[in-house]
Amino acid sequence: MTDQSVMSGLVNEPLSQLSSATKRLFAYDATNQPTINHEAEAEAVGLGVAIGRQDGAHPGVDEHSARKILPSQDYVENSVEATMKLLGGDVDKAVKRSREGQNLSQRAPEPELSIGQKFFAWLKKHAFLGVAIISVAVLEYIIGISWTQRVFHISDDSAHVVALILPVLFAAIGVTGAHAIMISARPSAKKFIFMSFVLTVVGVIATIVCAGLVVSGRVEPGSSNTGGVTGGTAGAPLESGDDGTFTLVKFGVYVALLFTVTALVLLLHLIDLYRAWIADTKKAAEVARTAPSPEQIASGNIAYLEQFKDVYEAMREARQNVIRAYVSGVRSTLSNRISDDWDHSSLLGDPERPEWLSELDEEIERLERDSGLGRML
Repeated sequence: MTDQSVMSGLVNEPLSQLSSATKRLFAYDATNQPTINHEAEAEAVGLGVAIGRQDGAHPGVDEHSARKILPSQDYVENSVEATMKLLGGDVDKAVKRSREGQNLSQRAPEPELSIGQKFFAWLKKHAFLGVAIISVAVLEYIIGISWTQRVFHISDDSAHVVALILPVLFAAIGVTGAHAIMISARPSAKKFIFMSFVLTVVGVIATIVCAGLVVSGRVEPGSSNTGGVTGGTAGAPLESGDDGTFTLVKFGVYVALLFTVTALVLLLHLIDLYRAWIADTKKAAEVARTAPSPEQIASGNIAYLEQFKDVYEAMREARQNVIRAYVSGVRSTLSNRISDDWDHSSLLGDPERPEWLSELDEEIERLERDSGLGRML
């Protein structure tokens, strides 16, 4: 790498850093209010001094040069222009929204929740679904696995797999059904909750009755024709010699169990969704009740737009500070033979007033006039 390339790299790096710092001069705070980034301003001022020292040490001109313009002089002078244009673009958007009657002011965003807080918020919102999951798990552990083996005549390991897949499938049907009800028949959600409760009770009773017939011995496989429904000893099996009734009752227990799982999940998740809907409805009603009046919107928009003017003035001052820092850096290293003839007065002059500033003033005046706030001030 040649000496010239090294020097070019040394010069360009602070210039690119200055460009990055000045782009960050204009920012928005947590409530989306326009503001000046003082950290970026301090960084830009420090870079202005460094660039000035470089230019003073390597001015690229001598005392015989007709025009003594230093290498980074124009760049530093226009260093804030790009950010001024960015500010102007945002002002144009804000003025357009204000003319459309939109409320420019915004509330501060909610603080970011931790993972634990998000989990407990989810748990609170889906508390009944959590109860449903626990209930299904208990039902499956106590009854489901054993009855899966009885109905399908499969091994213990296979029973665990089947007893897991089928309840999950039917629980998913219950969750889907709850969402479908809230989407298609939300006003009638309370009726569906009652119906789901009834279906759950029916499923529980059917499961208990069918399981009780088997557990109590009222229905059992291969029983002799010693009793039955029409005669015989009291308490004798209901089966009449084959396994048909026993198999049917076993299957009835399993079907009733899956039916209960579906109805229970549907019921409890529907309660969760209904509670969330009621909470959202109350929140929306509160927002509507406390919505600002047109006069309040106008007042807020005026205050919001006025901040752009404050940012513009702060940016002008930041520009002056960067240029003064640059001049100071140049003076510290520039040869006296050149320094006496170097005219930097043009650097300190203010740039031309942008058109968007006039549009901003016009919009503020319109808001004051239309809302009557101008007469109150």
